[in-house]
Amino acid sequence: MKAFAASTLACVVAASPACAGAAAEPFADRLGEFVNRYRAEHGARALSLAEALSALAREHAARMSRDGRLSHDGFQQRFAKARAPHCVENVAASGTPQATFDAWRDSPTHAHNLLDPQVSRMGIGVDGRYVVFFACG
Repeated sequence: MKAFAASTLACVVAASPACAGAAAEPFADRLGEFVNRYRAEHGARALSLAEALSALAREHAARMSRDGRLSHDGFQQRFAKARAPHCVENVAASGTPQATFDAWRDSPTHAHNLLDPQVSRMGIGVDGRYVVFFACG
């Protein structure tokens, strides 16, 4: 397993209204579509949605929602639970999949995570306005 420091970490805040409850699943699905379209535009293979990674992402989104702040707290634990050689994570506070994706795409560090050639699976978690993209190879 690569060292924690080898994984790129990033976060972004995009101010907009909250998404919540029943909207979380469609939000995650739509954001995943944006990520895979972006990867295709850059010659990267599509990421498959992995329920185990989505569960880790949802847990972290719920934690950020409870704490009322963005963080990468617990990344090492999520990384270990993923049992993967490499993982990346983006977090956001946003109201729409498009706003979240646009903010990540427009930030070099976040865009690097979205296009990372070492990842093949992704999980997306949403709780209120808090969003987590957690991808591993």
